Amino acid sequence: MNESRNSLALASSDSIVELTSRPAEFPIVIAFPKSTSIVYPTAIATAKAASRYHEVMDGANLSLHLAAFAADRHQFALAQSLCRLVLGLRGVQIYVNGIHQSDQEWRFIDVLECFLRSFSAQDWRAHCQVVVDNPFTETWSGKAGPYLLPCHYIYRHGSQGHALSKAHPSSLTQQIQASAARVGCSWCPNFHPEDFRKLDAP
Repeated sequence: MNESRNSLALASSDSIVELTSRPAEFPIVIAFPKSTSIVYPTAIATAKAASRYHEVMDGANLSLHLAAFAADRHQFALAQSLCRLVLGLRGVQIYVNGIHQSDQEWRFIDVLECFLRSFSAQDWRAHCQVVVDNPFTETWSGKAGPYLLPCHYIYRHGSQGHALSKAHPSSLTQQIQASAARVGCSWCPNFHPEDFRKLDAP
């Protein structure tokens, strides 16, 4: 298989397994079939700009376009564009860190767009991290914050998913990571659960 950047390679369906098994190199992999949709030519052009682009053949027929995106801003922006183009098509497959997204495709795009918006801020932490008064469950009666919650997406979408407990056998950092996994944002490059901490009161 030709591994040069942006090159066309004819491949088998095993290529999906091979590329999704390299999440550190290709955190986002998108596969989509041939289509009569008006967006199809644009989708192909976008996919060909990925770090790896393959055409999966079934005999002499094109079966899937396969695009694997590297972990950088430009590639993630391309992945966002491709997702918006192909999500209405049948047979689309999206993998994030090797995990098939199944019914969470729209959440995946929401997280991806949240990450891309952080580049518009002078300091990404001002976009990504939020100060909360009390991140603990109601059963905890200790003194409240302020606390630095390292993910605004968890804060917005987690309902009580970011609620922590000092009585839990897992560490607070591990609980933050689990909260991110519940809402689907644990793969975000800007997510650093170790940044959770109590702040000095103003």
